[in-house]
Amino acid sequence: MYFGGPATDVDPSTNLDFWLSAGGQHFWNIGQPTPATDWEKRIDELMARQIASPDEAERKRIFTDVQKIFADHEPAIYFAAPHVFVATSSRVTNTTPSLVPPSVLWAADSIQVR
Repeated sequence: MYFGGPATDVDPSTNLDFWLSAGGQHFWNIGQPTPATDWEKRIDELMARQIASPDEAERKRIFTDVQKIFADHEPAIYFAAPHVFVATSSRVTNTTPSLVPPSVLWAADSIQVR
């Protein structure tokens, strides 16, 4: 199955339809009222903890665990990555483009104008 979900944010909690087993974009076991597998149940539990934590470091650690489980079971295989082309003036320096819009403002605090 080819699935191209848009990246709308760097925080995985904004894409729960994909991560949670009951989500509408959870296409590998779609339409399940409860997790079909133990590993999906574990991802549901971890995502609930990730969403609830106010600590950014803990949120990152928890999502790393989610990604490890996801990689171990491979319900989806990523086979392509988009290219981002950004044009700026030659006077603008220290730009760091990102896949997440607005691409050129990813590290806005480091952008300089000569």
